[in-house]
Amino acid sequence: TPLQMATGASVLATQGILRQPYSVSLVTKGTKEVYRHQADPGKRVLDARVAFIMQQIMSNDANRAMIFGRNSLLTLPGRRVAVKTGTSDSFADAWTVGFTPHIVTAVWGGNADWRVKMTKNSDSYYIAAPMWHRFMQDALDALHLPNEWYSQPAGLITTTCRGHQAWYLPGTHC
Repeated sequence: TPLQMATGASVLATQGILRQPYSVSLVTKGTKEVYRHQADPGKRVLDARVAFIMQQIMSNDANRAMIFGRNSLLTLPGRRVAVKTGTSDSFADAWTVGFTPHIVTAVWGGNADWRVKMTKNSDSYYIAAPMWHRFMQDALDALHLPNEWYSQPAGLITTTCRGHQAWYLPGTHC
């Protein structure tokens, strides 16, 4: 589901911490607070170094350029974002999931009961990516969220591999 996809991506966005999703953060009646969601401290489910490497891979426009071109719908002008698309082999589903340190968004397009498939070759770039792009741009702008990115956690090896910056866990290499 989109919620599961967003929750999975949120683990990368929080550098390896899984927090349970919630839908209501505050309820008031007039000026009286009736309910406030208690922040979930979360549970580490992924090494922060692995999350960082995935953040770097998913946010690098050069990694997508061969298929989608540079500065495609999978980029946001003036912002760094991590994003992944996916289309089922049968063209029944199209996904785009992406994040910044402040927001995670998963977009799905398709037919929920699978009786009717999308038009052949209707991949996620044409179905889900435009919705993802518009929502992310509007949400980041409306919330006045800064263009921030992740700091490299301790314990990673940084090197140049085949002319590109690369990060490795100790014991692995280019």
